[in-house]
Amino acid sequence: MIQLTEIFPSLQGEGLYTGHPAVFIRLAGCNMEPLCPFCDTDFKYRRQASVEAIVEEVKQLAGDKVKLVVITGGEPFAQDLRDLIYSLAKDLTVQIETNGTIIPDHFASYWGIVDIVISPKALPIDDIMKHRAAAVKFVVREGMKPCTKGYTCPVYVQPMDEKDPIKNKANRDWAVKLCLEHGYRLSLQVHKILDIQ
Repeated sequence: MIQLTEIFPSLQGEGLYTGHPAVFIRLAGCNMEPLCPFCDTDFKYRRQASVEAIVEEVKQLAGDKVKLVVITGGEPFAQDLRDLIYSLAKDLTVQIETNGTIIPDHFASYWGIVDIVISPKALPIDDIMKHRAAAVKFVVREGMKPCTKGYTCPVYVQPMDEKDPIKNKANRDWAVKLCLEHGYRLSLQVHKILDIQ
């Protein structure tokens, strides 16, 4: 059984697939709670469901037009997702959003069938995760410099949402500066701009 927060359709608002229609599977629990005071995600446990039930719900929400499913959290790799990923990857592009601190025993079996996006927080990221990521996304506030050493994938910077217009403007300006100086890609939370889930 998989521990869930919610499953819902929306647009991917960040990173690799910005603007793509997607079905989101938000999983419960995170190994870094409460280390990230800026976390804006409610990933508390609400229900559990079988792999078969989740796949069926995703397929109903996706219909025949949506081709992307995003598994996020919390921390997805805190649970065993092998059967879920293999089932979803038969018909959909699967993106996993992870903090990069947990490498499951079966990690190698995901290579080539999922796009792993790392959003580093406070803990170090293993080199194998860095080399297998499709992208890395650093959430930055003014003055923060992302540590990109060892990554072989596209680097995104995303301004931190501090719920303060003045701080947020400074964070956006800083993210733009980093992109122009280092060639990073800018990631904005488009879903927040559009005021959608």
